[in-house]
Amino acid sequence: MKGRVCKITKGLISAVDMNDAGFKVVLDKEDSYMEDKRSGAIIPINFRRRVFELDLELEPYEEAKKVLTDATVNARAGQSFQRQARP
Repeated sequence: MKGRVCKITKGLISAVDMNDAGFKVVLDKEDSYMEDKRSGAIIPINFRRRVFELDLELEPYEEAKKVLTDATVNARAGQSFQRQARP
């Protein structure tokens, strides 16, 4: 799934791009979320100040690169990628 960065204060992501990446997207003022169609994982989407927002935790590039490299090696070995648990 790709996001877009523009000359604005927030990143943008398209619901169509989320659908193309395998997510079901529900946008409702009271209960919004993305659902990964493969795993069933639910990612909440918040409605604030008339805008739908995702709360994200960003990793420094060097740390993220290692996680992605490890996931690629595991995928080639037939192991699935394990997401980090929330603290």
